[in-house]
Amino acid sequence: MVYRDIRQRGFVVKMETGSFDMSVFPRGETMSSSRPAYLVRAVSERSAMHPADFRREIAETAKKGKKLLYGVVDEEGDLTYYIMSEENVNGSVAMNADVCVEGKMIRDRVFVFRKEDADRLKGFGFFGKDIQNMLQLSLIESCYLMRKGGLAVRDAAGEPISLSALIEHGEKTQDEFYLRLRAYEDLREKGLIVKTGFKYGTHFRMYEKSPDERHARYLAHAISGDSPMAWPEVSRAVRIAGGVKKEMVFCCVTDKIEYVVFKWFRL
Repeated sequence: MVYRDIRQRGFVVKMETGSFDMSVFPRGETMSSSRPAYLVRAVSERSAMHPADFRREIAETAKKGKKLLYGVVDEEGDLTYYIMSEENVNGSVAMNADVCVEGKMIRDRVFVFRKEDADRLKGFGFFGKDIQNMLQLSLIESCYLMRKGGLAVRDAAGEPISLSALIEHGEKTQDEFYLRLRAYEDLREKGLIVKTGFKYGTHFRMYEKSPDERHARYLAHAISGDSPMAWPEVSRAVRIAGGVKKEMVFCCVTDKIEYVVFKWFRL
């Protein structure tokens, strides 16, 4: 079905063996006059997808000087194409903590009540959200700030909470907490401002510079690099990202973190 669709669009297609199903030559070109522009995988919407396979295929495709294209066939026989690549996501916000402020944990939030401390922390890297002259931090933000030496956390009784205890609390009360924390910390170290992406159905939205100056460039979702995903998850995420003019990044977390960008593609 993918072969027929690409041929009907006027491309020359060559069947392949090994990791890829076919190669596609530029429109109007022939096998004798050019080299393939894309290596293509044809899959069903119900097939499992493995991030490790994507990373391997992206690297293999890039080594050959081509682009990786997935043709996904749905249950009605319609096709959607995605182009995939690895992305070096980077921002320009330096994370230089020169103060350590105190916050109090209340359930699944940490609050900084002193306005001058809240202002300092917000200026440190646009952390948290202002609520009536105090700053509300998420558990993930709080863990990162504690690791950077910018925050000390106490419980409701005034007793200090260690970083390991805060992480343990997050893992007990929130799904995929450690997975999201790993991705969050790496993105922050790359100079990006990272905020929740809940309103877009993703883990994060990411800014390259001040949120006061520009919109978020990326939406990001943290996934285990060793666990399969479903194509409907990808379709939903890419569609939403495209609708709000952002790029969809999947943060593949293993012993290291790699970033794979999915884009809807029109042949």
